[in-house]
Amino acid sequence: MVGIASRDGSRPSTDPELGALCRAYERLRGAAGGERARAGELGSVCVFGADAGAELTRSADGSWVLRCGNAHGPANGAANVEELEGQFVWARYDAQRGALQIANDPFGMRSLFVAERDGLVFFSTSALALAAHLRARPDVLGVNVFLRAGFHFGTRTNWEEIERLDPATRFTFTPQGARRETYWAPRIDERVRTLGLDEAVEHCLSVASDAYRKFYAEPERGAWADLTGGWDSRLMTTLLARAGVNFCTSTTGDERSPDVRVGARVANAAGWDWKRLDIPADWARIMPGLVALALAWGDCHLDALQLAEVLWGHLEKARQHQQLFIGGGGEHFRDRAWQQEFFDGGRTRRVNFGNYVDMRLLKPLDTSVFVRDPTAEVRDDLGARMRARAEPYSQYLNSTQLDVMHAYKNTGHFGAYLSAGAGAIPAELPFYLRPVFTAAFSTSHRHRGSHRLMRCMIQALDPRIAAVPTEAGGPATPIGIRNSYRFLPYYATLGQRAVNKLSQRTLAR
Repeated sequence: MVGIASRDGSRPSTDPELGALCRAYERLRGAAGGERARAGELGSVCVFGADAGAELTRSADGSWVLRCGNAHGPANGAANVEELEGQFVWARYDAQRGALQIANDPFGMRSLFVAERDGLVFFSTSALALAAHLRARPDVLGVNVFLRAGFHFGTRTNWEEIERLDPATRFTFTPQGARRETYWAPRIDERVRTLGLDEAVEHCLSVASDAYRKFYAEPERGAWADLTGGWDSRLMTTLLARAGVNFCTSTTGDERSPDVRVGARVANAAGWDWKRLDIPADWARIMPGLVALALAWGDCHLDALQLAEVLWGHLEKARQHQQLFIGGGGEHFRDRAWQQEFFDGGRTRRVNFGNYVDMRLLKPLDTSVFVRDPTAEVRDDLGARMRARAEPYSQYLNSTQLDVMHAYKNTGHFGAYLSAGAGAIPAELPFYLRPVFTAAFSTSHRHRGSHRLMRCMIQALDPRIAAVPTEAGGPATPIGIRNSYRFLPYYATLGQRAVNKLSQRTLAR
């Protein structure tokens, strides 16, 4: 999607302006053709067929609705963005009111970039298209953040003027002017927070399976589901199976990879179709073309060489199915977000932002390649933005604040990869549907420690799957006196990771 809107109607966008922005997009991502929608004197929007999942619906009175990505909700064109679930970019023109609205999804996983200049607001699902069209200057801090941290999250990009929209952001343009607002934010369900473990397990199972059945269970439609050796994809696939979703699983890696060995065992125990994907032997010949594709779709938010491998896998999967489920966000069902708090997790409202930035956002790096080491200013920027994200939840325990921060961080990981892969296969993050996230987010942190909640959920869904050991060691079953010896590898892994984090924090090694 690309678009241009006027802030107050005094300088409406023109077709030549939109045409120039469209050409900037096409030069990067290919001239796949598109359809334009005109919003009176407020602006223009163009949707491209290359962006998988794009759909433009028109009404007889001149109104229209545009959806890019996986937007689940009412099929009628009058749907409000608050009614939609999934990961998407959305635009709507109400001809009767003369109002244009443009928004992203509730968690901001699908990238939508915006820039303002001379009374006009420029939108695109491609930051590079905006940068090329506007001849935007590089942002020194943004470039340093990317080079030092290796990714971007939230609003930061590599260019001045251009920002990636924060989660649940909606612009509304009317002849009277424009406004920008947040239409949704995570909220704790107090009824869930007080549940015991057994009740919390039942609640989470019910909410997730109902949501997946509602949005994903189309018997005639096949899909891929990622399956690794860890916890999140195992819980996701087991929930999808309970909801009656038609899918086959895949694991990426060579035959010796722990992910591959465990993924194959899980799929065999469950009776699911499973496929191993691995980089082909002639990768040196294939890679150059994929690097160009990665540059075009990665928006300089991801390592293009690594992204090329991911896109190869997406293209291989797209030969069979045009839908992919990714387990990102399953971490909210466990204590991953606050592990760097060590013994203070869930015991205080104070967040150790130093630990969070140094252990979660910045990794040890040889900074001799820089003319000047940017670590200090990058650390300050990351910390300030995370403080601002957590501040509205400061009355809650640090585990709640860190859950919010973790979801925000994932806009730069799962969100960035989901957006970059949109030209190959439409991907979905089932754990980032609002009802599912809220169920996990509201569950007491005590139930989520040591994978207790996830163990009980997987055991209740399918004991055969729970019995298969995870990559971290030990089965995914609840821990008891009789089977406690089976979890020694699991606790050894946790200990090793703790030592690694502490040495990274104290010795930068």
